[in-house]
Amino acid sequence: MRTDIELKKSMNEKEKVVRLVFVLTIVFSLIVIVRGFFSGKPLNDYFWHYKVGEWIVKNKEIPTFGIYSWFAKDNNLYWFSHEWLSGVVIYLTSFGSMTAAMVSAMIIQIIIMLLMTVSTRKYAKDNVLAYGVWHVASVIVMNKYFYPRPHIYSYFLLFFEMAILYKFKKEEKNTKLIYFLPLIAVLWANFHGGSSNLIYIIPVLVLLTSLFDFSIGRVEFTKLPKDKLKSLGLATMLSVIGLCVNPHGYKLLTYPLDNMNDKLMLSAIAEWSAPDIKNISSFIAIIPVILIALIFFLTKKKINAMDLLIFAFFTYLYLRSERFVALLLISACFYMFDYVLDLDLDVFLKCRPLIRKTVYALAVVGALCFAILTVEHALLSGGSVVTDHAVSEEAVAVIRSRNPRRMYNHYNLGGELIYNDFDVFIDGRADMYSKYNFRDFIDMASLTLDGQGKWHIEEMLEKYNFDLFVCTLTDKTRVYLEAHPDEYECIYEDTRVIIFAPC
Repeated sequence: MRTDIELKKSMNEKEKVVRLVFVLTIVFSLIVIVRGFFSGKPLNDYFWHYKVGEWIVKNKEIPTFGIYSWFAKDNNLYWFSHEWLSGVVIYLTSFGSMTAAMVSAMIIQIIIMLLMTVSTRKYAKDNVLAYGVWHVASVIVMNKYFYPRPHIYSYFLLFFEMAILYKFKKEEKNTKLIYFLPLIAVLWANFHGGSSNLIYIIPVLVLLTSLFDFSIGRVEFTKLPKDKLKSLGLATMLSVIGLCVNPHGYKLLTYPLDNMNDKLMLSAIAEWSAPDIKNISSFIAIIPVILIALIFFLTKKKINAMDLLIFAFFTYLYLRSERFVALLLISACFYMFDYVLDLDLDVFLKCRPLIRKTVYALAVVGALCFAILTVEHALLSGGSVVTDHAVSEEAVAVIRSRNPRRMYNHYNLGGELIYNDFDVFIDGRADMYSKYNFRDFIDMASLTLDGQGKWHIEEMLEKYNFDLFVCTLTDKTRVYLEAHPDEYECIYEDTRVIIFAPC
């Protein structure tokens, strides 16, 4: 039998190991985030979100029409500005600087990382290896999705929604925290309406697994008391009402579903595509998903049906679109560690002191080496690198000198052109254009043929009467324009953009 002194000493040793792993997990995660920042990231739709935020602040109005697009204005298109509040925040926190915008996104990622690591720290004592590896791997995967865009604010909202629901489910007493869900719903409807239906879908999943007590194999359904079921049902209904508190009212309830069913957008927009494990980043992203599945498979504990259903739901979303993997990882923090096999630290603590100290030293040295390499990487990069800043000042000057009224532009250039105060043909607001000119743009940029073997682009040139063409080098529209030098003149070209004007 071990004496009380020996037990106390062992517990102190265990706590030291847990504390070290906790600190190193945060250190490694911070280094990964900073390294990602200096490795370069796309600003993506930041450009037009910034301008929308600027427009709202200056006009003190939330637009529901297609500002910054001559096509949208000419055709009186309705714009579902479901991210307007994110635009305002992006505008106010970036101070007109692309670098500042990237720094803001990095700070948000650090805060979310800290929320995830700190909220699960109690599980580190059960399996320090799983705790450290999981969180660092999660940061590596999520790093790809942190740039100044509205979806990063939805990560906060999902985290707090999950925290409330799990506290409500696990506590014996009814908790009034559940009535914060409608407030989260209002924020979600205006920060990122495209994913806002999660505020009622997840509570519904909780309700479905909490109506009766029964088991299916190792999967266990646990009934909630009647008063808690009523509270959860009421909070869910109030959340649905809360989603209607936005510039578009009840229409937001079906908006996310409409987008998920838009086959044209799903097939054409790369970031909405399903994971492709032939791609290295997609392969890395699927590893945590497989790990969670293995944990459920290997655990000897009873599996709460709520946990399994939430995992299945987010896995389904992830398989539909890779970008949903971040939501899966955030939600997994609230159930995954309950099923991880315990790792007995006594085996490690019984090793010779020299061996233990060597392991500690290697861990610290590893973190220092990684940090030094990251600093070196940052110095060599010369600062934050924006990987999709394509429209140069020279190109902007050429466009401005032409003062176009009906400019053709490639989809990927739309945001930057808006950022430089040009009205565009199309941009990242694909949902606004989907039923109108989006297909025409794809036919032009892909240089497709119609049923009679004629170029679609010929019909589009006549239909839209463009007075300037701003193409990327991969835009096949340029191929047609170059093939007709008597009709279209190349007036500017650099390594990213080529501009044509009608002769």
